[in-house]
Amino acid sequence: MRKIDVLNLSIGGPDFMDHPFVDKVWELSANKVIMVSAIGNDGPLYGTLNNPADQMDVIGVGGIGFDDRIAKFSSRGMTTWELPHFLRQYEPQASLSPSYIDLTECQYMWPYCTQPLYHSAQPTIANVTVINGLGVSGRVREVTWHPHLPHGVLLSVSAEYSEVLWPWSGWLALSFTVKEEGADFDGVIEGHVNMTVESYGDNGDRILKNATLTLPIRARVIPVPVRSRRLLWDQFHSLRYPGGYFPRDDLRAKHDPLDWHADHVHTNFRDMYRRLREHGFYLEVMGSPLTCINTSLYGALLLVDPEDEYFPEEMATLKKSVDAGLSLIVFADWYNASLLRYVKFYDENTRQWWIPETGGANVPALNDLLSMYQVINM
Repeated sequence: MRKIDVLNLSIGGPDFMDHPFVDKVWELSANKVIMVSAIGNDGPLYGTLNNPADQMDVIGVGGIGFDDRIAKFSSRGMTTWELPHFLRQYEPQASLSPSYIDLTECQYMWPYCTQPLYHSAQPTIANVTVINGLGVSGRVREVTWHPHLPHGVLLSVSAEYSEVLWPWSGWLALSFTVKEEGADFDGVIEGHVNMTVESYGDNGDRILKNATLTLPIRARVIPVPVRSRRLLWDQFHSLRYPGGYFPRDDLRAKHDPLDWHADHVHTNFRDMYRRLREHGFYLEVMGSPLTCINTSLYGALLLVDPEDEYFPEEMATLKKSVDAGLSLIVFADWYNASLLRYVKFYDENTRQWWIPETGGANVPALNDLLSMYQVINM
């Protein structure tokens, strides 16, 4: 494409797994075309950002009202594309967005600021965008955690990142856990993460440039809460579009039949999360099978609208956990095998008929799970 500096799109949707389309957006960005795209009109629910506006290299446009606040209809974060992945009128450099992580700062660091860290909790993961102004392509060479004395050593920080930055950007995922020595600590922990980025300039000189970036870290840590106040939210068995055709919980929403909001405590269950925190409960999100979790740490396990099956090993683990005092709270939605055939639709992209993988919830899987307690959902 020649003589194009800015390309504005008014299209978009929830399918961030449309790889040919996503690759084409990356290709345009790599060739210095600034992409601008509508963020969507699916508000006020959270987790409704549309693709490609949710990509790191695209400027997403939302809406505001007369009071300069975000319009009710405008889509808003977080993006359900994990890991989440501007261009420049400045001297070439690399930078991070956000430029710091302060897990105590509301509202900028919501939801992190709503719940302190503590030992034995599920890891808290923060996503950072690496913006590479050195060149269209680059590499991350090193990421190191530097705790500040005297208490920084109580915090463990691990990192995963995109080794190749293309086009112009990449991602950095930081995982925070409190060490056993900090089980009784009550206070603020600080430190910083250093990252080295290397890149060749895009002016053809083939001179290797590098930049060392510093990301300040600040987190509030509290003593381990009592078991009765700790709740575990099962996110591992929650499936969503575009991983498959999972229909909406409300079948009356015929204009938008796809369940793509992730059923997450920070998206469409945001109000539920807020109320639980207001009443003194600590909510942790489970992103792995039940067999990988020490359920004796929690007062209750919340199974909310699950779409996936449960492995036999998970069912056996849950049986032992409940017998040992774990409470089980189940929220299930509709399931009707005969109705599934009537909500199929023809997808123009794949040129195939899409038939739902399950109903609003996988009630047969829940029946299998609860049968050991002589409980069956009809």
